[in-house]
Amino acid sequence: MNVEQAVIQALAANGRNAYADAPNPMPSEFVTVERTGGGDRNQVDAATLAVQCWADRRKRAADMADDVRSELKELTGTGGFGAVTVQSIYNWPDPQSRKARYQLTVSVVAHV
Repeated sequence: MNVEQAVIQALAANGRNAYADAPNPMPSEFVTVERTGGGDRNQVDAATLAVQCWADRRKRAADMADDVRSELKELTGTGGFGAVTVQSIYNWPDPQSRKARYQLTVSVVAHV
């Protein structure tokens, strides 16, 4: 299992515009998922992900982050996901596009 792609697919199945990289042109709202660390051992992948919620307004990006947090937690025990834990959520606006963005730091334990 590619954890990054599996999370993107799960978010897309919930109706989210979810990508590995910010698309060009950018939709008004979307989510990106980027693996930032972790490793595997004995067919278990312990991945760290940066999940970013992008929107035109800060309040909407914050609301998306709250909703995505719930969607991620619901993955626990399904489709090869053993545990999904959201470690943090914080405001991180993108200076280049000037879009509002909230980032979630997420730990995922999955069967490989």
